[in-house]
Amino acid sequence: METCIPYAWQARKERIKIPCFKGKTWHLFGIWDAKKNLSLYSTENTLTSEAIIAFIDDFVRENKQKSIMILDNAPVHRSNLFKEKQVAWEKKGLVLFFLPTYSPHLNLIEHLWRFMKYVWIELDAYGSW
Repeated sequence: METCIPYAWQARKERIKIPCFKGKTWHLFGIWDAKKNLSLYSTENTLTSEAIIAFIDDFVRENKQKSIMILDNAPVHRSNLFKEKQVAWEKKGLVLFFLPTYSPHLNLIEHLWRFMKYVWIELDAYGSW
């Protein structure tokens, strides 16, 4: 794994300013299959259990084969509403597998997110919506 530690050179007594702003946010939920097909679901709203359930329902509707979905232990994945839907998804061929706590390194999509954030997207791209 590669870490990203931002740094810069500057002349003595020179200040480097990194712009900071608070604005809209964009949340992604991704489903990445073994054939490297990526399904992305996005929202400007918070990723709630209801939003994740809607995304997974959409995936289950389109997916015609038995599948295993690997999830971390985010609170939205462990809510009562989410647990209730799990039974219905299993009847449709989707089995959920939860990673051990504090193990994002075992989730391949976390590597993709990190690559997207620190390699694909230029730092300047974060300056505006």
